Amino acid sequence: MSFQDGFTQSLNQAGISIDASLIPDQSSVSSDLDSLQTWLASLEPDTMTAIDQVSGENPVKAGLADPSVAIVSAIGPVLKAVDAAPAAFSISATLAMLRQAFDAGSAEA
Repeated sequence: MSFQDGFTQSLNQAGISIDASLIPDQSSVSSDLDSLQTWLASLEPDTMTAIDQVSGENPVKAGLADPSVAIVSAIGPVLKAVDAAPAAFSISATLAMLRQAFDAGSAEA
């Protein structure tokens, strides 16, 4: 099984539907997850709380991959899939879920 297959399988188990062909290479995913973590850590606590609330209630996570925002780039399709999921995930919960999927994919690589 490839990194992409393991990553996708983990997301599917969390209720996120995405095809493995949309998952970038392991290095790109790692870089984007680190960038997202760094950005979240840079926020003031009140701002983080507000962003978590808004991102949990609205499908806005894919906007982080917009070139004008440039927080992440390679995982844009993954964030779109999270936004399209029937369950709502805040950006913090999304990052935790993607880290878990990354670990699952890495174990399969």
